[in-house]
Amino acid sequence: MLSLSGTLSGSIHKSISLEPSIGNWSFECKSHYWIRHNDVIWAVQWSQEEIDAARIYDRSAKEKYFEDASSNVMTEKPKSDKQKQSSWMKLKQWWLQYWK
Repeated sequence: MLSLSGTLSGSIHKSISLEPSIGNWSFECKSHYWIRHNDVIWAVQWSQEEIDAARIYDRSAKEKYFEDASSNVMTEKPKSDKQKQSSWMKLKQWWLQYWK
């Protein structure tokens, strides 16, 4: 399961990476791993103390992430048509460089 603050990324080369790592602390196996370019990279087994500390850190990081995101929504100025077109042109140029 992906958390809302985690990221799933892919590329034109069709590889998948997940950030941050996946920790299955609630399961008996307590597996911990990353997915980078379609490969699973296993982490060492964590102690219960490390798991508890990671949970506290993750909770705090998620709260900060969503606080920052909500404050940015409230203060963001709408883009002008010129800025929107400029962003579109940048995306178009980036896309075309792979399909020439």
